[in-house]
Parts: sequence; C-alpha cells; structure tokens
Amino acid sequence: MIDLKKRLLKDKYNNDFSRKLIEAEQIFNSIFKVCGNKMEYGCGSYLIGSQKYDYSIDMYDKQKILYERSKNVNSVLEIGTYMGHSILIMLLANPHLHITAIDIDDTYSPKAIQLLQSKFINAKIDFIHGNSLNILPKINKKFDFFHIDGAHGNTTITQEFTYCKKLSSSNDFKLIFDDVEVCNTLQKNIHSSYNVIEHNTPNCINKNKYMHIKINSDFKKNHKENRKFMMYVAISFLKEFPSRLFRFLARKIEKNK
Repeated sequence: MIDLKKRLLKDKYNNDFSRKLIEAEQIFNSIFKVCGNKMEYGCGSYLIGSQKYDYSIDMYDKQKILYERSKNVNSVLEIGTYMGHSILIMLLANPHLHITAIDIDDTYSPKAIQLLQSKFINAKIDFIHGNSLNILPKINKKFDFFHIDGAHGNTTITQEFTYCKKLSSSNDFKLIFDDVEVCNTLQKNIHSSYNVIEHNTPNCINKNKYMHIKINSDFKKNHKENRKFMMYVAISFLKEFPSRLFRFLARKIEKNK
C-alpha cells in the first residue's frame, strides 16, 4: 500500500479509513497467501486491479464509500465475495457486523472468509455457495444493507435487486451496486419508479453506486411502485432485445467460422 502511505498527509487521504486500511495491510496480504498466492487474473476487486495482487489507489473513492456506508448498520447481505476485500473494508468500518456472503464460485471466498473471521472475532460471517438467484428466494432473514457485486449483467442484477428489496429490515432500503456501468438501465428504472432519497457515484475507475430508497409503507402504494418498476423493466427488455439478439447471432456466426 505504498501509494496510500505516500499520500496519507494529503487532505483527501488523511482520514480514519486510510489509517485503518494501512493497519490492515497484513490481513490484505494474508488473504492472498491463504488463497495459495493465486487470484483470478482478469478479475479485479475493491482493493486490487485485474492483473496483479497489489493495492489499487485508483479505486480509493469507491472503497471509502463502502467503508462509510457500512459504519452504522448491523447486518449486511453481499452478493459476490471473491477474495473478501469488500468484506474487509466493511469490517474495518464496523468490526461487529453480521455478514451473509453469497458467491457462485468457492475457489477463494471460503478461505478468505475464514481468515477474516479469525481476525475480526466480534463479527459473524456466513458464506453461502451457489447461484444468487436460487439462494435469495430461500433466505428468511432481514438485512440493513446490501452490497450487490456478483454477475455483471443488467438482467441478473435487476432480479437480485428485486429480491434484496424484499429482504430489507426497514423501509430504508440501502444498497451499493458495484461496477455500475453494467447496470445503467436498472438504475434508470429505479429512479423512474421509486423514491430515491440519496445516491452517490464516486469519480474513479470501476465505479460503484450507493442508493438509499425509501420504500412506501402503504401496501397499495408500494405495490403500485413495484408494478411501475416491472413495467419499466419489461419496456427496457423489449427495447434492448433486437440488439441483444443481433450480438448473440454475431457471436454464434463467429464461433462457427
């Protein structure tokens, strides 16, 4: 974390998050070690780029948003865990968190979570291996905060969003989408359908986005908002279907050459 240490005295970086992250550098390095000194090349995370296991300061702003939004919650549902870097950030913010983490790939997540659990003994981290769309309908717990960072496709993220909304512990539905560029359509549909009282997207690479949605406490009005959202989802699908079909056929033709 050399780059962060060099900038620690600058206003932007002179804060609790930076200091706690530097203090946790050994944990960060240990994650790589317990994962066999391996990573999924071509796949980055909150703390590293996609080509090597080095801390990336280029994503500092999104890291800090996740940190700040995790401070005052008790329970988190995370979709997409990979090497547990987002969980590390959340635990630095709140070492007493109860986190349920879902990932379709168990190559790295269980090892990373086991390490993090041993370092943050006051936290509780549950890992569920499988497809989020199969797991989410079966969850009967409620959560204060959601971190959606699994499949990077608008259709899947839309379904995950719908399930997560039902699992919110209150009418204040708070969540972060990672890599928001892949779900621009979903974001537009949310803003068109629900009362988004706060949202924030940092100016960095591989942006994430925080949203605070006020769920209508009136059953009929809430049902009306949900129907409106599903209508926008259907319209978006129909608009995008021709281009999706064209891309699918193009790939098929290219594959058969």
